[in-house]
Formats: sequence, structure tokens, C-alpha cells
Amino acid sequence: MSIDIKKIIEKYSIPSNEYEMFGNDSIKIKPNIESFSKPNGKKLILITAMNATPSGEGKTTIAIALNDAMNLLNDASTILCLRQPSIGPTLGFKGGANGGGKVQIVPKDLIDLGLNGDAFIIETINNLISSMIDNSIYWGNEYNIDLNKIVWKRVIDISDRSLRDIKINIDAKKGLSYNGGFDITAASEIMTIFCLSKTIDEMIERINNIIVAYTKDNQPVYARVFHLENSIRKLMERVFKPNGVFSLNNNLCLMHGGPFANIAHGCNTIIALNTALKYGKYVITEAGFGSDLGMEKFIDIVGQQYMYPDCVVIACSLRSIIQHSNKTGNEIEDIKLGLTNLQQHINNIKAFGVNFVVAINKFTNDSEESINFLSNWLNEQNIPFALCDGFNLGAAGAVDLAKKVIDESNKPCTIKPIYKVTDTLENKIKSIVNRAYGLHNIVYLDQAKEKLVKFNNLPYYVCMAKTPLSLSTDPKNLIYNPEDEIVIQDIIIANGAQLIIPICQGIFRMPGLPKQPNASK
Repeated sequence: MSIDIKKIIEKYSIPSNEYEMFGNDSIKIKPNIESFSKPNGKKLILITAMNATPSGEGKTTIAIALNDAMNLLNDASTILCLRQPSIGPTLGFKGGANGGGKVQIVPKDLIDLGLNGDAFIIETINNLISSMIDNSIYWGNEYNIDLNKIVWKRVIDISDRSLRDIKINIDAKKGLSYNGGFDITAASEIMTIFCLSKTIDEMIERINNIIVAYTKDNQPVYARVFHLENSIRKLMERVFKPNGVFSLNNNLCLMHGGPFANIAHGCNTIIALNTALKYGKYVITEAGFGSDLGMEKFIDIVGQQYMYPDCVVIACSLRSIIQHSNKTGNEIEDIKLGLTNLQQHINNIKAFGVNFVVAINKFTNDSEESINFLSNWLNEQNIPFALCDGFNLGAAGAVDLAKKVIDESNKPCTIKPIYKVTDTLENKIKSIVNRAYGLHNIVYLDQAKEKLVKFNNLPYYVCMAKTPLSLSTDPKNLIYNPEDEIVIQDIIIANGAQLIIPICQGIFRMPGLPKQPNASK
């Protein structure tokens, strides 16, 4: 199917001076930075999920199908906002994040392999700070930096476990070296700051507040000492404009920013949402992984600083439900056990006080008996739901879901975040574990205990770094058990982003490649 970009832009009434072509297949749109309150009558819809299989469960497919279906019902009423895929997982295991079947965002290769270069600029700013740290040490160490207390890491958008820990030689002859490493670009604090900033000025101020190291007398060294304001402004001038790409059904998607949800906050830029709300009556966005990760972070981090969703869509499938069971082969019995995972996610969403709809992502081999069992289970609890088959049927396969989402999003609701930013760190973590995960046993390893005391009274938001495969911190604990543990091995501060990040056991901020990576296929 051919995409007539200018015709699509015209139907959304976006003036010609508000966008520019970027190559032949995408656009850059002037960011809306004039008002950050939701216009009257406009609605924000958030897509989340239960804990999925390692391959995901089609959450993005549902988001695209819903966008196409809502535009089918009322043309040019709805705009989708998505995160940009990271090249590392695309060439590794996960693949891209642009839907499938009859509901896709195109051009696929451009999107999967860097889109318009935004992530590269984020990477450049991050590594510029690293080079400035090393350069200041080389030329006399005017900031009295302790080489054993450099906390800023380089980043690269490739999955490469060998880069997690490396030795950096500034000047081997003078003995100027330290132990450092790389994170993946999507885990960079610069990426998070980019996604949370309303203006370039705010982004610069946040970057200036990043703690990059500590002095020999244990005082923080901030990124502001390097005076990078003008360089950042020039680098971000183009990147701050949301990328416009398009569905096969000729609908607009703003794809902007790409933090992971298991190691960062997992939401696209506030700028993209605000720009979409300027032109669309409904805006659909997706938070990474399940309600225990991306959705919790959207409401508690993005929502408390910007705006809350009017409706949440929780994606599930028979495959993901069965994944969280004993997998005995008796499908109905496995579904019964696996529903305990879905139930916890539903409980989590209900506790937030937000209206919601369950979207059952239909796979071709799903049995009618199992679909009926799941449907009856939802009906018995008076939970609004819809079967979604956008993959095979396109927009038509999500019309029922679209109608229910529109209905729920127009009902009043009062959102209740899990914590207040002024709560102690210990209480914030406890509240997230209790409510979002349905668990109560929290174990702090020694390094985390020290940091808990150090950061306990900072009025920052909490961004849990945890496996997406389980409600616990053990990715093998697929069956929900309220006695499972949350083990926290470290706690780090992202001072510019105003986040405290508890690192749960088994989490790496630089992924590794699988045995047979996609890059070899």
C-alpha cells in the first residue's frame, strides 16, 4: 500500500508551516510547547499489558489497530504516539516495534534502524559528557574528581555485554585510568530527560543537574561545570521535533523518544503527546511492558508531572495467560492458573482509579472454547473487554475495542498515584511493590541498603528497574505468588531526571545478544 504523506497531513489539518518532510517517508512536526494542560474534550488513552512472553504479546499491534479503528469511526480524530525502537534489541532478539499483519507503522526498516537519527544525538550528548569528564582530568583535574567515583557511563545503541565493564585509560603513562562501562542508549539519563522535558531550556537545565562524579572529598560534580548549553541546544534543535510516520491505513503516528520500560521509564516524549493533543481529539500512547512497569511509571512519573490518562487498555492473549501457568497441556486449567497474573494487573489498574478496557489479542490458533472461557471470566467480573484481531482484519478487527475505549474514556475518573513524591524512598518502593506487583517481601542487598539511607529523603520519583517477565524479580517465577520476593541489588540516582532507580536482581543496563541474533538472519 502506498502512503500519500501530504494527503494524510492535510486530513489532520496540520498547516504546511508546522511540518517539514524528512526524507521521502517521514516528517518532523513543530513541537507544541505552548500549553501543557489537556484541552477540553480531548482524551489520552494509555496502552499497557499483563506480563507477556519473551516475544511480547502484540501490545503495539493493538495500539496501531485501535488508532486505525478510531479513525475509521471518525476520520482524523485520533493520533498514536509510540517510542522509537532501539537498534540493539532489533538486531538482537526482540525485533522492531511497529505492529504486524494489516496494522503496521511504516516504513519498517527506517523505523527499526534509527528513524531520523534522534537516538544518535542522544548518544552523542551522553558521550560528550563522558569525554568532557576525561578531558578535564587529563588537563589537571580542576574539579578534583575522584577517579574511583565517576558514576557517568558511556552509551551505545547496540546490545554488547562485553561493554558492561571496561577499563578507561585517560593517560596510561600518568596512571590516569578508571573502571567504567557502557549502558545501552535507551537507558541513558539523557534519553529519560529528553522524554520528560517540555522545552529545550528545561532539558538543558535538567542535564546541567546530572551528577557525573564525586570529588576526592565526596562532593558531587554536576554536568553544568562543562558549559555544554550551546552545544546541546544546537544538537537538540531538530531532535526536539516529533517524528511523524504512518500506518498502512493512512493514519498519523508520532514516534519520539525511546527509553526502555524495564530499566528506564518506558514512555515516549511529553512533547509528542502535547503535539498530538493539539491536532487530535483522542491520543493513544503506549507504555512499555506491563502495568507493573510502564503503566505504573506513566502514572506515577509522567502523570504527576504532566497529565494522567483518561482510559487504560490492558492487552492480554491466551498465549500470555498460559505462559503464567503450569503449562500442563490442559488449556482451560492452565488458563485458570494464568489468570492470577492478569487479575493482579487488573487490580493494579483499578487501584489507580482509571477507567479501563481489556483487549484480548486474538491469535489465529486460539480455540473458540478458550476464548469463550476467558470472555466469561471477564463478564463475571463486569470487566469491559473486546476481542481484537487487527493483525488479520486491520482496523475492522478493532472496532469493538475502539467503541468501548471511546465510551470508557468519556466517563469521569479520579487518578490516585501510588505514592507522593515527598514520601520517603523506602515507603515509595514499598508502595510500588505492594500495589503494582501484589507482593510484600522486599530484600535489600548491602549496596542497596547503603544507598537507601543516602537517598531516602529526596523528593524524587521512583523508576524501578525490574524484569518484565514476572511480577517478582525472578524472571522464572511466572506463576503469580504473593509470597515471592523483590530483591534490590543497587540504587542509583538520576539527578537531572529527578529519578531514583532501584536496580533489581538480574538487571543489566546493557543487554547482551542471544545465541542466534536477528542480525545474522
